[in-house]
Order: sequence, then C-alpha cells, then structure tokens
Amino acid sequence: MSTNLLQDLQTTPLYRDPSAGVQIELVQGFPEIIEPLLQQTVWGSGDVLYKVDDMASSLRKLPSAKYLLLKKDSELVAMHFILPKGNYFYSSILIVNPKCQGSGYGKLLKQQSLQFIAKQGGPKWMNYAYIEDSNIRSINISKALGVQPAGLFHAMTISRLFPKNSPKVSRLSEAQEPVIRQLLADRYAEHALADFDLSLKADRYWVLLRDNRIVAGVQADPQRWEIKSLAGASGWVAMHTIPYLPVIRGLFNPRDFRFLKIGNLYFQPGHAREAHELIQAVLARHQLQTSLGYFDKSSPIYEELAAAGRFGLLNALTETPVRIMALFEGFEETEIADFKRRPKVISPSDI
Repeated sequence: MSTNLLQDLQTTPLYRDPSAGVQIELVQGFPEIIEPLLQQTVWGSGDVLYKVDDMASSLRKLPSAKYLLLKKDSELVAMHFILPKGNYFYSSILIVNPKCQGSGYGKLLKQQSLQFIAKQGGPKWMNYAYIEDSNIRSINISKALGVQPAGLFHAMTISRLFPKNSPKVSRLSEAQEPVIRQLLADRYAEHALADFDLSLKADRYWVLLRDNRIVAGVQADPQRWEIKSLAGASGWVAMHTIPYLPVIRGLFNPRDFRFLKIGNLYFQPGHAREAHELIQAVLARHQLQTSLGYFDKSSPIYEELAAAGRFGLLNALTETPVRIMALFEGFEETEIADFKRRPKVISPSDI
C-alpha cells in the first residue's frame, strides 16, 4: 500500500466543511487506516461490553463493504460501515474517537450514510442495523428518526465441556459448495435477510454426511474477545465464578474468551440432533468448548434445534436479546408487515 493509505482504494468525497476542517470520504474495500480505531473500541452496550481481537481480518473478507471515514484537520477521528446487499443495506461499526465524542460526528456520519444509501438504493431500499434490546435510549432515538423495530434475535452460546469429534464430519468440498447453497436457500425460503451468496465461505464450512448426503452443515470462524462486563446477576456469575471453577472454566474466560462464531446453519428437517453433533465435532476439531450463534426464536428451524439438544450452562447466563431496527423507503405497508412477520436469518457477514 502507498504512503497515503487511501490512494490505492476507490475513494469518493461525500462531505466537506472547510470552516470546521471536517471532510467525509467513502472508501470501497478495507482501509488499513481504520485499524487503530478498531483496536481501541469497546463494543456493545447495556447487557455486554467487549473488545474484539483482530476485527480487521474479518472485515478484509468483505470486499464489497464500504466505509465512511470522517477526518478532522486530515486526522481520522470517526468511521461508519455499510454492507450493500442489493437494495438492502446493513449498517454497523459507528466509531468516534473518544477525544471527539460529543462533537456531532456520529450523527453527521449517519446522515451521510443514509444519503448515500438513498442514492444507491433508488426508489426502494431498506437500511437495517442491530441494537441490544436493553439499549432503550438508542432504540428510542432510532424510532424518532423513523427507524422501525423489525425483528428480534438472540446471541446464544452452544457449549460442551468435552466436545466429541465425529467421523461423519468433514470440511465442505468444492463439489459440495453449490449443493449446500441450494440446501440453505430451500431451508430458509420463508425467512428474511438471507444472503448466502455473500456470506457463505466454503473454506470455513463443515458438513455432516450420511450415505454421502449432506445432513447438516455449519460455518465456523474462530474468534477471540475480551469481555469487559456482563449485566445482571447471571452476568456477574459468568464473569466472576465460571473462570475459577475446575472443569467448567474452559467454557468462558472473560479476559481471553476464545470461541467459534457459527452461522449459515443447515440441517435436514428431523435431523436437528445431527446439527448438535456437527457443532460439537467442529468444536473438537478447533480444540474449543464454546460456540456463539445468532438465532431468531420465531424460526421453526431454531425451535427444532432447541428441542433436539441443550445449549449449555453458559447460554443460560449470557443469552442476549438484540433488536433488528430498519428504515424502509418505497415499500408498501403490506410488504413491511410481511418482512416483520417472517423469521430472520442473521448473517455471519453482519458484524
């Protein structure tokens, strides 16, 4: 990369206020200049606060992502992330340098983000984001701006003290990739927000076979977080008890929480037990005990998975509800109602 870290990327000026020394640029592709901001950011609010180890590596795997970079006197002080998905746009990672908070930069970035999305989306588009259900202030601010609650999911862990491997489990082969894409599309046909063409990563996908047929599949990414706080009495127990108890302390170490982020889960109807077997085997392959996934409890797929096996002790202490907040433009009221009614797929590409 050149001395100017933005020169080698597709950069578009969006906003400029010379009197304040402020400008906003839109960048296509991961700009290395944002990595220090990512490293210092504490994520979450309300129920959980955490730091993510090497979030940059996850973002580099999303070449279609766009970044709004706000500079004050040529210094990067804030950023925002947009992931286009046709006429749907996922927004996340709104960061303002702590020394510049209270300057209105977050609001300015959000305004410029929506103006960009409106131009890109045309007459009909939707912008959506995730807000923890306990963050009432942010939800109310969003509602005042015309953003609507459009769904609810839960961040949930599936953990095993002694995960067992399985000879039926293997990595997805090149020949199996189009098969699993179609299986996922069919299985989640009645769900909203599916983006398998974007989010399915064959090199991180595992399958469980029976008679050479895919019975279950899951995408798994090793992650490392540092948990700063968990709300409530159960959060206190997770933070201050589990790490010090023999046998179960491997499930959760808040200072060094290593787990598998799972997504794009598939299993044939009636074969949810094989999905649990698959997740356990993939944990064993990675020498980990805990996985983290995002589930819409209104989905019949989740209901079948929950009925077929336990999620484990850690989930009982840390399960977190999250709101899907959406802004609709050009949609009929019946279309909006249908979107809200349908269960949602929470994409592993959404950060």
